[in-house]
Amino acid sequence: MRAQNGIKDGDYEFSLRRLSEAEKYTIPKPDVLAEIAYLKGVCYEGLHKPDEARAMFKYVADHFANTDYGYMAKEKLSQVEK
Repeated sequence: MRAQNGIKDGDYEFSLRRLSEAEKYTIPKPDVLAEIAYLKGVCYEGLHKPDEARAMFKYVADHFANTDYGYMAKEKLSQVEK
């Protein structure tokens, strides 16, 4: 996924655009939606936008709690709250 490559390269704005495009391209399945939302949180974190990052991680933790991304989002939230 191009968004993941952008995150690896530190190009968070690029990645946010790709993730938004992916959301609009088709109605994502729940596991894909969880991934998109989690990666958006990572991008916001990289852009030093902690409120937006926290909101995305909370969304994933609340709506996709029993998925890999839900668990990772909970971990991110616990790190932020320390």
